[in-house]
Amino acid sequence: MHRGRIWENASIARNAYMTGASVRPHGYPHFTTFMLVLSGKKACVHVHGFLPYLLLRVGGNFTPTLEQRMKDKINRLIQREFAVSQNQEEKQTTGNFVYKIEPMMRKSIYGYHEEMEQFVKIYFLNPMHRARLFAALSKEVDEFPVMQPFEAHTPFVLQFFIDNSIFGMDEIAFKQVQYRVGQQCDSQDKIFGELTVGDVINDTDRTSFSTSLLSPVPPITCCAIECDAMASDIMNKQLHSANVHSCNPGLEYIWREEAARCAAQGRKLEDTFNN
Repeated sequence: MHRGRIWENASIARNAYMTGASVRPHGYPHFTTFMLVLSGKKACVHVHGFLPYLLLRVGGNFTPTLEQRMKDKINRLIQREFAVSQNQEEKQTTGNFVYKIEPMMRKSIYGYHEEMEQFVKIYFLNPMHRARLFAALSKEVDEFPVMQPFEAHTPFVLQFFIDNSIFGMDEIAFKQVQYRVGQQCDSQDKIFGELTVGDVINDTDRTSFSTSLLSPVPPITCCAIECDAMASDIMNKQLHSANVHSCNPGLEYIWREEAARCAAQGRKLEDTFNN
């Protein structure tokens, strides 16, 4: 269960939950989060831009030639896993399952290493392709230790939580979102806070399409608020590092609710544990 906060025109949302990741044919995976804002409106945020990945040790210098060889090898391994699972002979043609490969310097968690090593971060468009590669590499690692995969055992949804510093019962803060507006909406209808449908449609103060308040996608749920956001706009890491978010957000939210109840009753909330 997660709460969310839409940072732009900010208001805290509560009782939110994430349905998980979905992948459309020939598309990118995205996460769908449902939440309830303090005003009582239900909201749905579609989070885009986070891709499944795993890490591999390079064992040398990373070059364009090595990158292409790694892509070819990975494509063959994944294709073989699909063929085995379907009880079919391995096909001669292979698909391109790798989205991109990024080089980086890391230290292996296995053993002691004084210096950084060359690793690559391999991105996929489908979490299933990462799982297939992980299964294939598990068969190769005994003979070729360099094929040991890293960060491949974590489920895709949990990987999204960890990388974006999202905890259970947590709030999700976004730098900006794009609101989905239906054709039947009136321009005076309020979407979020004092923001109206007309404000979103007539948003002309932005310098580019990517920063517009209006999403190009029509709403697909019955929620009063529906919007799209990029994973790169999630601010939880910065907020946790600046101690804006608690390391135990569930208890912190319960404490804030109790403080609000006491204030409504004219009582002062006392911290009996720290007095």
